Amino acid sequence: MPGISLGPRGPNQTGRFRPTLGGERITAPMSAPTVTVKQCYANFGVAVIENLLGGPAGVVPVSRWETLLKQLTFSPSGTPPVSLLIVYAATIVGGGYDIDLTAAQGTQGTVDATGLRVQLIAVDATGLLGDFTLDAGPANGYEVNGSGELHFTPGGLLLKFLNDAYQDVDATHRMLRVSGTDGDVPMLGILLG
Repeated sequence: MPGISLGPRGPNQTGRFRPTLGGERITAPMSAPTVTVKQCYANFGVAVIENLLGGPAGVVPVSRWETLLKQLTFSPSGTPPVSLLIVYAATIVGGGYDIDLTAAQGTQGTVDATGLRVQLIAVDATGLLGDFTLDAGPANGYEVNGSGELHFTPGGLLLKFLNDAYQDVDATHRMLRVSGTDGDVPMLGILLG
């Protein structure tokens, strides 16, 4: 059984996602182990440096503004816990596709997130031709943005921390819907615990 196939244009082929085991890149098929996130780091921050007007001749004074410079560390035993990674880099066909959190694509095959909550969503829309949205599925939907969708324009990036605030994945809260331009391949990483 292949351990890390995400399709013809998946992240393994683009070089953005490279699974490793003990520091070595995994290239051979693997048996299906129990998959648990060991540790996850999420960096949030904005830092701006400006040249200020009106300084002394020959001197350009600068201003530095920083906010949200935080690194969060997650693990299965942390608060909130993170123990499962779902990864999608699927081509949009027919206007979109659904992600079933009870039978989703992990780095080593299909994973079931039943009983877990979405804690962190990472989205990379660089290289896309059109807008796309991430929303609750039409049936048995799992909300990731209150009652609204997350909307992305080409080139957009998102790191959203949900802080254990949404429902557990179960039979009636399990479907996500990705909608967008046919041929686009948005990169999605969803961490649950």
